[in-house]
Amino acid sequence: MVDTTLDLDRRPYGRLIMIESPPKDSSTQPTASSQHKADEEEALEASETTNLLSPSQDSQNSHSAFDFWRVMLCDSRVLTVLLVIISGTTVGTSFHATLPLHVQETFGWGPGKTGFLFSCLIAPGLLIGPLAGWVRDRIGVRPPAVVALILQAVLQGLLGIAGSDRVSWASAGKWGGAIYIASIMAIGATRPFMTGIGPTELTVAVKSHQEKNSGIFGPTGGMSRVFSMMEVAASLGMTIGPIIGGYLKEMVGYDYMSWTWSVLYIILAVLVMSFLGSKTPDNTTAPEESY
Repeated sequence: MVDTTLDLDRRPYGRLIMIESPPKDSSTQPTASSQHKADEEEALEASETTNLLSPSQDSQNSHSAFDFWRVMLCDSRVLTVLLVIISGTTVGTSFHATLPLHVQETFGWGPGKTGFLFSCLIAPGLLIGPLAGWVRDRIGVRPPAVVALILQAVLQGLLGIAGSDRVSWASAGKWGGAIYIASIMAIGATRPFMTGIGPTELTVAVKSHQEKNSGIFGPTGGMSRVFSMMEVAASLGMTIGPIIGGYLKEMVGYDYMSWTWSVLYIILAVLVMSFLGSKTPDNTTAPEESY
């Protein structure tokens, strides 16, 4: 007897094994908000990285700043201008410490006439200032500055003589008061020809160096820094002026103090004649690639 029963266990499809895939965890799927946040963080990190200066660029900027001060403070033209600014403000502010006491002791003038003298020292510049600028545009900076400095030296000498008994016609009892007032007014009138040389000469000095060595002062140039040098020089003169003036008057007297300023102005006139007004700086600088 033949066994006709099918052996289902031997067939390949007799047993089916069903493998069910594991359920997907919804927490592992990136949501739209988390993806947007990640993109923002990457963009922020990239922008911060690109905004940072490389060490070589930072070193180059600091080196150019050092080169500016080294080049400018080794330029005879710049040093002369700064010396004129410091000296002019020193002498001008010394009047605040010495003039009121001197005119009271010598001429017996009170606060009213003292205030008038200060107005005579300042007011002429309001009218002469535009004329001084026009003259500098016509004939240059050096000639009017030299003439003004020489006149300042003479006028300071007259201030020392006015009211003194050394010269009879300039004593306080004769023409001393008139000479003093006239000298003060003349000092105020000649001052604009001397004090206006700073911006012109320092601008020319910076442009001359930049034309000779392009980029020597960095990508932003050096105009703002050179004007800050004038402000520092003027502040220094205003600081030491009353101190030096008061000390000289107390130690050697008003007349010798005025004659000291006279000698100082003669020295400044020689320096201005020697170093100002040239088209190119006297000091040469190294080539640009050396920086």
